[in-house]
Amino acid sequence: MRGMAIVALTAVCLATASPVLAAARVSVLPVQGSWDVAEVVVNGQVVLRMRTDYGGYSARERAAIVAERIRLFCNTPGTPVAARLNGEVVVLWSGHVVATVDKQVAEINSSSRWELAEIWAKKLREALGLSAAKASDGVQEVDWAQEDVAYGVASWYGPGFHGRPTASGEIFDQEELTAAHRTLQFGTLVEVTNLANGRSVVVRINDRGPFVEGRIIDLSLGAARLLGMLDAGLARVRLRLVKQR
Repeated sequence: MRGMAIVALTAVCLATASPVLAAARVSVLPVQGSWDVAEVVVNGQVVLRMRTDYGGYSARERAAIVAERIRLFCNTPGTPVAARLNGEVVVLWSGHVVATVDKQVAEINSSSRWELAEIWAKKLREALGLSAAKASDGVQEVDWAQEDVAYGVASWYGPGFHGRPTASGEIFDQEELTAAHRTLQFGTLVEVTNLANGRSVVVRINDRGPFVEGRIIDLSLGAARLLGMLDAGLARVRLRLVKQR
């Protein structure tokens, strides 16, 4: 694969197990005429973009390798899913690695490696007309704390809970720099950065939540004020683990 002169690589998936996959077309194309970013297109849909060199391969070469793997694996049973393998975060298809998500490309996409692997796997399934991943696929979800950073939506809470006990037993003070998280240990310090304005604050986990789907952390009023998110109520944030007690 190294050194190959790719203008646009197109391959036809020859799967026989599914009439949908049998006609799948897989291409690698430059983005805006430059191979600095290479995209993999399946049945006319962009399923992923390689933006970084990794493992000794350029972004262009990595995209070509992914396209070739899709062509090879598309007649296997199962469905593409996010997974961990030998310390790497990958898109896995019936035990075969389709793509590896490196730290740098995840950061460029403002996501964790795990989140980006899930996005790539989902887009590939959609392009091929495959069903969503099920628990029976054997994929174990990874807690964001196992990553270098995590990204998601933050909310805040305060007045209605001020002076009441938190899940840790501590009395909630809405002006303290604290937060609720569903899984992190009480006492854990987390740096929260508002991606809209770059403001950061370090909070201490002392409560459980948020319990609304799609939210990653629930901040105290004091923390939300410092992040400049009081009026909006919600903010896209980056979380970085500072200290695990």
